[in-house]
This record gives sequence, C-alpha cells and structure tokens, in this order.
Amino acid sequence: MKSKLLLFVIAAVLTTALVGVPSASATTMPSGLTSDQQLAWSEATSGAYLGSGTNTISNTANTYAVAGQCYLETATESFGTWPYEQNVHLHTNWCGTGPASSGGHITYWSAYTTTTSQICSANDTYKQKMYGGVGSTYVAIEGGSYFSCQVAPLWSVHHHTYVQMKYGPGGGIFILGGG
Repeated sequence: MKSKLLLFVIAAVLTTALVGVPSASATTMPSGLTSDQQLAWSEATSGAYLGSGTNTISNTANTYAVAGQCYLETATESFGTWPYEQNVHLHTNWCGTGPASSGGHITYWSAYTTTTSQICSANDTYKQKMYGGVGSTYVAIEGGSYFSCQVAPLWSVHHHTYVQMKYGPGGGIFILGGG
C-alpha cells in the first residue's frame, strides 16, 4: 500500500509540474525514484532520448511512465564469424502498469540501435516500431543495420542484420526474430 501511495504522489507531482509549463524540461525530478524511473523521467520530460525517429509522447504518458514500473534491456543479434562478424544491439527502455494478463499496458517506450564489427562497415542503422506501443499490451520493435564487408580487393559482401523484440507491460521480453 505504501508503494501505491508513493506512485500516486509521484504522478500527482508530475501532473502538477507538467500542466501549463511551456517546457517540461524545466521541471525538477521528484526524489525517491529508482534509477530506471529516473531514466524514464528524464527521457519523458526532456524528449532527449538516444536514437532517432518520431517517438512523441504526451504529458499523460510522461506521468504514467514514472508511475509504472520501468525496464531496460539490450538485445543482440550476431551474424558471421570473426573478423567478419556483424553485431546489432537494440537498446530498449519501456514502462508498463503490470502484466498484460492483469490488465497492464505499455505507458512509455524508447529505443536506439548500435552496431559493432571488426572490419565490416555499418550503414543505415535504424530502429522502428513494428506494432503496439503506448496504451497497448505490448510494443514490438525492430533494430538493424546494413553491413558492407570487404573480403578481397574490389569485392565486398553486403548483409542486413536485424533483431525483432516484443516487450510486455510487466517486463516480459519475447524474441520475434532476427538474422
């Protein structure tokens, strides 16, 4: 009961702080948040999340992002062997109100993609929402990149490496695919 009261107080403070404030980044982070909630609050109120795309969220989503439980996860898909390996890392931060089986839903998400390789060059690295999202019982995201690997003079091999993940509002993580 004490934790529900704390979450209600945090939601009330954020709602009060965000309503009528031209720039949400001017608000002060409430004390007593976990490190995951601090990260979600910072991203939600400043819009300064890593990555690219059009993940816009409303003040209501900002409030719920802090009031719910938040999670961080990095999924990696690898292709090839050393030194031609191609690694895609999908970094995801999401928040939810509890397991979908109990009526939970996603309240916030952000993601970005990074790559690593010894000698291959990554091009057009991306992340995209496949389906679901805020208000849904899950969010499915794909992160990937196109790699060029020079295997001989004037000869390059090209490959698209990607990972597809589904995240649930209670912290569930599901692998949808990759290659």
